[in-house]
Amino acid sequence: MSDFPSLGMCCICLQEHPSVRNILMLPVKASEPGTGCWGCLQCGLPMAGAVAVLCDNCLEEHVENGRPVSLAVVGAPGENRRVPLVSLTEPFEHDMSKHPGEE
Repeated sequence: MSDFPSLGMCCICLQEHPSVRNILMLPVKASEPGTGCWGCLQCGLPMAGAVAVLCDNCLEEHVENGRPVSLAVVGAPGENRRVPLVSLTEPFEHDMSKHPGEE
């Protein structure tokens, strides 16, 4: 685990510890150009999607109980730069017409 890079603080509980190891792709564009962390070759999305990083406990709460993600990562997660998720308003989603057979 010591070779694993730190992802910084959790985007829900704001704690920084080794169980912050889950990356959640968000359906909005990253706040700063060039800082997005996901895209899609299949439908041509550039690497401009925002992400959140979550600890194991918050991921479980998010999945099982709908606990909301409050922050999104800016830049490298370990830099601990975060913005309120509500401030990201530009949609960033797959073009499902270019994903035949998927729903």
